[in-house]
Amino acid sequence: MIFVDVKGANSTRLKNKLISAAYFYLKELKVNSRTNLDVVIRLSSMGVDGYCDYNYDDSDKEITIELNKNQSHNELLLALAHEMVHAKQYVKKELRTINGLNYWKGATFSQTKFVDNMVPWEQEAYCRERELFNSYAK
Repeated sequence: MIFVDVKGANSTRLKNKLISAAYFYLKELKVNSRTNLDVVIRLSSMGVDGYCDYNYDDSDKEITIELNKNQSHNELLLALAHEMVHAKQYVKKELRTINGLNYWKGATFSQTKFVDNMVPWEQEAYCRERELFNSYAK
């Protein structure tokens, strides 16, 4: 079962909107609803729009997503869509980061040998974020 929680939202309305969007994005990304997964979304001040991390424990899967709270509600939902693509990649084991190395569908990527928006996992996230956001906004 998937459980989503939001920490640091300044209103119940925003918290509920982020939770609703997270469930919607996971469904659209075909993450099985029977997967045991906790998703924690934290709003904080940070230098980027968002960040996603995964604990890699198959018995207790947890995704932590941090979003820059200094964004509009629509910008938060778009950033969440981007980070939920990464959540899908982690859960489906398409992307793994171990000891400073990224593994994407079996290929190894050294942290020092890529520009963030050029690696395949970022390309997928950038390509899907707007589609997910627009579908949710309807």
